[in-house]
Amino acid sequence: MLQVMLCSCGCKESIESFDVRGRPRNFKNGHSRRIPSGQASLEQIKTFFDYDMVNGLLLSDGFLRLEKFAKNASFNLNQNDKHHDFMLCVKNMLLMSGFHVSLKSTITKDKRFEPIRIHQREELATNSHILFTELRQKWYDSRKKIVPKDLELTPKALAYWYMGDGCSTWEKYNGVRIYLATNAFSAEDLKILCNLLSKLQFTPNIMKDN
Repeated sequence: MLQVMLCSCGCKESIESFDVRGRPRNFKNGHSRRIPSGQASLEQIKTFFDYDMVNGLLLSDGFLRLEKFAKNASFNLNQNDKHHDFMLCVKNMLLMSGFHVSLKSTITKDKRFEPIRIHQREELATNSHILFTELRQKWYDSRKKIVPKDLELTPKALAYWYMGDGCSTWEKYNGVRIYLATNAFSAEDLKILCNLLSKLQFTPNIMKDN
C-alpha cells in the first residue's frame, strides 16, 4: 500500500511514496520524498526510517557491521542475485531515509561441495550511522546477534523476515507451511520469536536442521 506524506524538501506538498518494488509514483511538481544522501539530520532520518523493514531484515540475513576502530555501525544485507528486485526495493527505502547505499554483485565459492559450487550474490551496505549503532546495542550481545526482548514483530516486519530468509511449501493435509530460517539465534531467542508469532495468530513449531 502506498503511503502519502509531505515532501522531504520542505515544500509541504503531499506526495506518494515509492511502491513495493521501489519505483516512484506520481510525485507532485517533480519533487521527491528522498532526502539527499549526506544532508539529512538525525531527526529527518528517524522520520523516514522504516524500523519494521530493518527489524524484519535483521531477523533474516541482515546484519549490523561495526568495523574495528569505527565509531558507528552500518547496515548490510547479502542475498542471491535472483532477488535483485527485492534488493533494489530495500536500497530505495534506505536511500529515502538519507543514507548512502551501495549495491554490488559478487561471486562466492562454496568449497563444502564437490564439485565446488559457484554462487552469484548481491551485497548491500549503507554508510555508518549512529542510528545503526543504537540498533546494534539492542540486537547484539558482544558480536553475536540476538532477538531484542522488546522487539515488536509487526506484520510488515514479518513480511521482510520472510522475504529475506524464508520459504513456503504446500502440504496436502496442512495447506501452506511457512519456513523461517533461525539458525543464528539461541533457544531462548526462539522462544521469544515463537511468542511473537503466536500474537500474530500463527502456530509456530521449532524444527531442527538436519
